[in-house]
Amino acid sequence: MHIQTTTLQTANPIVLTFTDKPITAWGGMSLLAGYAARIKLPEALNRHLSFDISSPNATKPIDIILAFMSGVLTGARRFAHIEALRHDEVIRELLGMKRFPSDITIMRFFKRFGQKELYEVFEPLRAVQIEQMTPPGDYTLDLDSSVFERYGKQEGALLGYNPKKHRRPSHHPLLATLAENDAVIHSWLRSGNTASVTGAIDFMSEAMSALPAGARVKIIRGDSGFDSEKVFAFLESGKLRYAVSARFTRGVKREVRTISDWRALDEDVSVSEIIFQAKSWSRGRRLVVIRQRDRPNDFVKGKELFDDKAYLYQGIFTDMPAAPDEVWRFYRKRAILETRIRIEMGLRDRRVLYEEVLCDGGGVPRGVFRL
Repeated sequence: MHIQTTTLQTANPIVLTFTDKPITAWGGMSLLAGYAARIKLPEALNRHLSFDISSPNATKPIDIILAFMSGVLTGARRFAHIEALRHDEVIRELLGMKRFPSDITIMRFFKRFGQKELYEVFEPLRAVQIEQMTPPGDYTLDLDSSVFERYGKQEGALLGYNPKKHRRPSHHPLLATLAENDAVIHSWLRSGNTASVTGAIDFMSEAMSALPAGARVKIIRGDSGFDSEKVFAFLESGKLRYAVSARFTRGVKREVRTISDWRALDEDVSVSEIIFQAKSWSRGRRLVVIRQRDRPNDFVKGKELFDDKAYLYQGIFTDMPAAPDEVWRFYRKRAILETRIRIEMGLRDRRVLYEEVLCDGGGVPRGVFRL
């Protein structure tokens, strides 16, 4: 190996080193290669990727999958971005490839997947992953229904509820995550015109059935997309505790207006609770209500519901026996899931993670409303 060193004579000398040894800008990819080897990912892919290869020059399916994963982990947002790794000799050697597949090869490979192939390949792989990440014990299952606006023509992107960009096509995915280890154990990608609660019970059932033996869900945390008596009744029948953000419907607003016995937690935040029963419900359920003084410099911005603009409110339906303030603090931890999703999707600034989640004294999380 030949090494050439040159020193630039500046105020602070800069040393330039040249070598004929292959180098890469993505040194962190060595962690992926080591992790893949440790969990025996190549062997698992070979077992479940049962596509027939007719040409002796065809790229191995396992190489295509690893190339796609590498692109995602190095910041690719489109297939074409993966081309940045194609001529990186170090990455190719780390992943054990003879040649790195092109973006066209990767796209053609994924076109071979229908619903049947997706289930046959990825369900066993997901089971292996969850088993390795989830030791026996009790877990909190966080449920999230997000709206991702889409641009251009994307499959399944349809007009639906979009709070930020109206009349913009979107996808409306559901995600289930174990709070204790941040493992995404289940997901559905749905069209934007799908209601949040549509299929929610089936989704939760599939998520809980994906857990390995000895691991069980002890409590459910969900956003307002899961505010439905059908969901509550399903959880109650299975003796599962829950804390679900409330939708501020007219009925909820009307009942919140009547609250007079607020218990102050500090000079800005107060809590209370009521038993709320919607007209279509079979019985009432506990609703914990949090009220926070709306400071002019507060980073949380809510919606105006009542004429009283001095406070921000949040409601949580729960059957937990804990005190209202403990329910609120427990539910606030769920905000990390949605914030992380939006940061990783490139939809929000990373500064938000600190402002909305990590500032322990910093106010009511997303989903608040101005009263």
